[in-house]
Amino acid sequence: MSSEADGMLVAASGGHPLLGPCLKGLAKFSHLIDLDYIGDLMSYLKRLAGAGSGSSSSAEKHLKCLTVTERLHCCIVAFKVMRSNLDALNVDLQGFFVQLYNLILEYRPGSIGNFEASSSEER
Repeated sequence: MSSEADGMLVAASGGHPLLGPCLKGLAKFSHLIDLDYIGDLMSYLKRLAGAGSGSSSSAEKHLKCLTVTERLHCCIVAFKVMRSNLDALNVDLQGFFVQLYNLILEYRPGSIGNFEASSSEER
């Protein structure tokens, strides 16, 4: 990824400058993650992806400040993790698909946190 795209990703993440690079690393090295940890990772990614959809607990109120772009990135990382470990796991991704479609409705192209610009380099 170019330094300009890295700068856009960090600027788009606002108060979470390390979230984007961490998610990118998880997606890139998902084939190396131990199967014992994938269940926990998927539950955390699901919480992060749904962190703006009317959650009410105090821990999730802090996560409401995640942007749509960051939550979309969490869904995409979950799909990449599952694709890398598809033969070893049987996990229902329905919650991620529902969240993905809800986020698509919230997404506004051309905003400062444009997901397309930051993720097109990693493909």
